[in-house]
Amino acid sequence: MSAARSAGAVRSEGAARDRVGLLRCGHVHPRLLPGGDYPERFRALLEPAGLAVQDFDADEGDLPASVDDCAGWLLTPSRSSLTAPEPWMGPLVDFVDELIASQRRVAGVCFGHQLLAAVGGGRVERAAEGWGVGVHDYEVVADPTGSGAPPAVGGIRLVASHEDQVVAPPPGAEVFLRSPHCPIAGFRVGRRVLGVQPHPELSAADAATLIDARADLLGPATVAAARSTLKATPDQAVAGGWLAGFLAGDGG
Repeated sequence: MSAARSAGAVRSEGAARDRVGLLRCGHVHPRLLPGGDYPERFRALLEPAGLAVQDFDADEGDLPASVDDCAGWLLTPSRSSLTAPEPWMGPLVDFVDELIASQRRVAGVCFGHQLLAAVGGGRVERAAEGWGVGVHDYEVVADPTGSGAPPAVGGIRLVASHEDQVVAPPPGAEVFLRSPHCPIAGFRVGRRVLGVQPHPELSAADAATLIDARADLLGPATVAAARSTLKATPDQAVAGGWLAGFLAGDGG
């Protein structure tokens, strides 16, 4: 057992049924930090549903001692890319592979969504149409919860901020969310793996900040198109409810 996992073991003795392990894969953009980093943002989504969040700095080698430390797991976004592997990603991939093999509930957002797809046998590439930014409209084409019921909503608006995306889902996955720019924006494998490309933790104001911060990188045309979407209000509570219900094990 690594020193980092030993430290995790001291912090988390026994898994609470309502505890989610947040595997932090990076930090929000510095300009977003006044609104909180990923632990604070995902707590705001999950704690109202009665879920406690314990964070692990996966990008700094702090991984849990055991897949049993928490009842559910969530992989955060990251400004890193699977197309440019970094040393910290290897041990995290091994841990996620163990989570999937042991049938633990694990969800991922943006980078986390991509990592779950890659570990499960899917494929991640640079988006052919370039950066996805702004508030995007997504079509809900299947039930995110896996209950077998028709989708509760036909469409949803969420903040996009990504250059990479899943281009082939893992074997056995069902795609439940899509858009013209991102055909595999959300997938689910049974009731144990859930990936969502857009960001339920980000508001339209956050999207505006990111667009301004990356204007030189994005280019004038992409910036103008993205800014035109910012009057739309993202459905953060809806997508947050999907994550909370999934991680709490609602529906079995």
